[in-house]
Amino acid sequence: MASKNCLDLIIKDHEKLKSLHSQYMSTSDTDKKQELANTLIKELCIHSSLEETLVYPVLRDRVPEGKNLAHDAYEDHFAVERLLDEMLSMKVKDDEAKFDSKMNTMIENLFAHIQHEEGKLLPLLRQYIYPNELVELGGKMESNRPLMPTHPHPNMPKEGVKGMVAGLAAAPLDRAYDAARSAVSGQ
Repeated sequence: MASKNCLDLIIKDHEKLKSLHSQYMSTSDTDKKQELANTLIKELCIHSSLEETLVYPVLRDRVPEGKNLAHDAYEDHFAVERLLDEMLSMKVKDDEAKFDSKMNTMIENLFAHIQHEEGKLLPLLRQYIYPNELVELGGKMESNRPLMPTHPHPNMPKEGVKGMVAGLAAAPLDRAYDAARSAVSGQ
Protein backbone atom coordinates (compact mmCIF):
# COMPACT_ATOMS: atom_id res chain seq x y z
CA MET A 1 0.00 0.00 0.00
CA ALA A 2 1.35 3.41 -0.96
CA SER A 3 2.03 5.89 1.80
CA LYS A 4 -0.18 8.92 2.15
CA ASN A 5 0.92 12.51 2.10
CA CYS A 6 1.72 13.62 5.69
CA LEU A 7 -0.63 16.59 5.41
CA ASP A 8 -3.56 14.28 4.63
CA LEU A 9 -2.61 12.08 7.61
CA ILE A 10 -2.53 15.11 9.91
CA ILE A 11 -5.98 16.21 8.75
CA LYS A 12 -7.29 12.65 9.15
CA ASP A 13 -5.98 12.61 12.74
CA HIS A 14 -7.63 15.98 13.40
CA GLU A 15 -10.96 14.61 12.14
CA LYS A 16 -10.61 11.54 14.38
CA LEU A 17 -9.91 13.75 17.42
CA LYS A 18 -12.94 15.92 16.64
CA SER A 19 -15.10 12.80 16.29
CA LEU A 20 -13.91 11.41 19.64
CA HIS A 21 -14.73 14.72 21.30
CA SER A 22 -18.16 14.79 19.67
CA GLN A 23 -18.86 11.25 20.93
CA TYR A 24 -17.67 12.27 24.40
CA MET A 25 -20.02 15.25 24.46
CA SER A 26 -23.00 13.22 23.23
CA THR A 27 -22.99 10.58 25.97
CA SER A 28 -24.06 10.85 29.59
CA ASP A 29 -22.69 7.44 30.61
CA THR A 30 -19.64 8.16 32.79
CA ASP A 31 -17.93 4.85 31.95
CA LYS A 32 -18.30 5.55 28.23
CA LYS A 33 -17.06 9.12 28.74
CA GLN A 34 -13.98 7.79 30.55
CA GLU A 35 -13.30 5.31 27.76
CA LEU A 36 -13.64 8.03 25.11
CA ALA A 37 -11.48 10.44 27.12
CA ASN A 38 -8.76 7.80 27.48
CA THR A 39 -8.88 7.09 23.74
CA LEU A 40 -8.78 10.80 22.90
CA ILE A 41 -5.78 11.33 25.19
CA LYS A 42 -3.96 8.36 23.66
CA GLU A 43 -4.66 9.38 20.05
CA LEU A 44 -3.77 13.01 20.71
CA CYS A 45 -0.48 12.08 22.38
CA ILE A 46 0.48 9.87 19.44
CA HIS A 47 -0.52 12.57 16.94
CA SER A 48 1.36 15.31 18.79
CA SER A 49 4.50 13.21 19.11
CA LEU A 50 4.48 12.44 15.39
CA GLU A 51 4.18 16.13 14.55
CA GLU A 52 6.86 17.15 17.06
CA THR A 53 9.43 14.57 15.97
CA LEU A 54 8.80 14.41 12.22
CA VAL A 55 6.81 17.37 10.88
CA TYR A 56 7.82 20.39 12.95
CA PRO A 57 11.55 19.90 12.29
CA VAL A 58 10.80 20.10 8.55
CA LEU A 59 8.64 23.17 9.12
CA ARG A 60 11.43 24.76 11.19
CA ASP A 61 14.19 24.02 8.67
CA ARG A 62 12.49 24.45 5.30
CA VAL A 63 9.75 27.07 5.55
CA PRO A 64 10.42 30.83 5.78
CA GLU A 65 9.81 31.93 9.38
CA GLY A 66 9.54 28.20 10.12
CA LYS A 67 11.63 28.46 13.27
CA ASN A 68 9.09 30.81 14.89
CA LEU A 69 6.12 28.86 13.54
CA ALA A 70 7.51 25.57 14.86
CA HIS A 71 8.26 27.15 18.23
CA ASP A 72 4.66 28.39 18.49
CA ALA A 73 3.35 24.94 17.52
CA TYR A 74 5.48 23.28 20.22
CA GLU A 75 4.12 25.82 22.73
CA ASP A 76 0.53 25.02 21.67
CA HIS A 77 1.24 21.33 22.19
CA PHE A 78 2.77 22.00 25.61
CA ALA A 79 -0.35 23.88 26.77
CA VAL A 80 -2.62 21.04 25.64
CA GLU A 81 -0.30 18.39 27.04
CA ARG A 82 -0.33 19.96 30.51
CA LEU A 83 -4.13 19.76 30.49
CA LEU A 84 -4.03 16.15 29.26
CA ASP A 85 -1.65 15.29 32.08
CA GLU A 86 -4.12 16.74 34.60
CA MET A 87 -7.00 14.86 32.96
CA LEU A 88 -5.12 11.58 33.12
CA SER A 89 -4.97 11.86 36.91
CA MET A 90 -8.76 12.43 37.12
CA LYS A 91 -11.75 10.13 36.75
CA VAL A 92 -15.01 11.20 35.11
CA LYS A 93 -17.13 9.40 37.72
CA ASP A 94 -15.34 11.14 40.63
CA ASP A 95 -16.33 14.65 39.50
CA GLU A 96 -17.97 14.72 36.08
CA ALA A 97 -18.45 18.51 36.03
CA LYS A 98 -14.78 19.14 36.85
CA PHE A 99 -13.62 16.61 34.26
CA ASP A 100 -15.94 18.09 31.62
CA SER A 101 -14.60 21.56 32.40
CA LYS A 102 -11.01 20.37 31.98
CA MET A 103 -11.98 18.59 28.74
CA ASN A 104 -13.62 21.77 27.41
CA THR A 105 -10.56 23.89 28.21
CA MET A 106 -8.27 21.36 26.54
CA ILE A 107 -10.54 21.13 23.47
CA GLU A 108 -10.68 24.92 23.09
CA ASN A 109 -6.88 25.00 23.03
CA LEU A 110 -6.68 22.01 20.71
CA PHE A 111 -9.24 23.31 18.23
CA ALA A 112 -7.52 26.72 18.08
CA HIS A 113 -4.25 24.92 17.32
CA ILE A 114 -5.89 22.72 14.68
CA GLN A 115 -7.43 25.78 13.00
CA HIS A 116 -4.04 27.53 12.91
CA GLU A 117 -2.28 24.40 11.71
CA GLU A 118 -4.75 23.65 8.92
CA GLY A 119 -5.13 27.31 7.96
CA LYS A 120 -1.46 28.32 7.97
CA LEU A 121 1.12 25.62 8.71
CA LEU A 122 -0.09 22.86 6.40
CA PRO A 123 -0.49 25.22 3.41
CA LEU A 124 3.07 26.46 3.99
CA LEU A 125 4.37 22.90 4.10
CA ARG A 126 2.47 22.16 0.88
CA GLN A 127 4.01 25.27 -0.70
CA TYR A 128 7.64 24.73 0.34
CA ILE A 129 8.08 20.95 0.55
CA TYR A 130 8.14 18.75 -2.56
CA PRO A 131 5.16 16.40 -2.92
CA ASN A 132 7.38 13.29 -2.88
CA GLU A 133 8.91 14.49 0.41
CA LEU A 134 5.44 14.94 1.91
CA VAL A 135 4.64 11.35 0.92
CA GLU A 136 7.94 10.15 2.39
CA LEU A 137 7.13 12.01 5.60
CA GLY A 138 3.69 10.38 5.58
CA GLY A 139 5.35 6.97 5.36
CA LYS A 140 7.53 7.83 8.35
CA MET A 141 4.45 8.93 10.28
CA GLU A 142 2.69 5.64 9.53
CA SER A 143 5.70 3.49 10.42
CA ASN A 144 6.51 5.43 13.61
CA ARG A 145 2.93 5.64 14.91
CA PRO A 146 3.25 2.40 16.97
CA LEU A 147 6.46 3.74 18.56
CA MET A 148 5.02 7.01 19.89
CA PRO A 149 4.06 7.75 23.51
CA THR A 150 0.39 7.25 24.39
CA HIS A 151 0.44 9.50 27.47
CA PRO A 152 1.28 13.16 27.98
CA HIS A 153 4.82 13.94 29.10
CA PRO A 154 4.83 17.74 29.40
CA ASN A 155 8.30 17.90 30.96
CA MET A 156 9.97 15.65 28.40
CA PRO A 157 12.12 17.17 25.60
CA LYS A 158 10.16 17.48 22.36
CA GLU A 159 12.59 18.80 19.78
CA GLY A 160 15.46 17.19 17.93
CA VAL A 161 17.27 14.00 18.82
CA LYS A 162 16.54 14.43 22.54
CA GLY A 163 12.82 14.58 21.80
CA MET A 164 12.93 11.48 19.61
CA VAL A 165 14.94 9.48 22.17
CA ALA A 166 12.71 10.62 25.06
CA GLY A 167 9.58 9.65 23.12
CA LEU A 168 10.97 6.25 22.19
CA ALA A 169 11.90 5.65 25.83
CA ALA A 170 8.49 6.72 27.16
CA ALA A 171 6.35 4.80 24.67
CA PRO A 172 6.95 1.24 26.02
CA LEU A 173 6.23 2.42 29.57
CA ASP A 174 3.02 4.08 28.38
CA ARG A 175 1.91 0.92 26.60
CA ALA A 176 2.69 -1.23 29.67
CA TYR A 177 0.61 1.15 31.79
CA ASP A 178 -2.23 1.01 29.24
CA ALA A 179 -2.17 -2.81 29.27
CA ALA A 180 -2.19 -2.94 33.07
CA ARG A 181 -5.04 -0.42 33.29
CA SER A 182 -7.00 -2.39 30.73
CA ALA A 183 -6.46 -5.67 32.58
CA VAL A 184 -7.56 -4.16 35.89
CA SER A 185 -10.53 -2.16 34.64
CA GLY A 186 -11.65 -4.40 31.79
CA GLN A 187 -11.50 -1.48 29.32
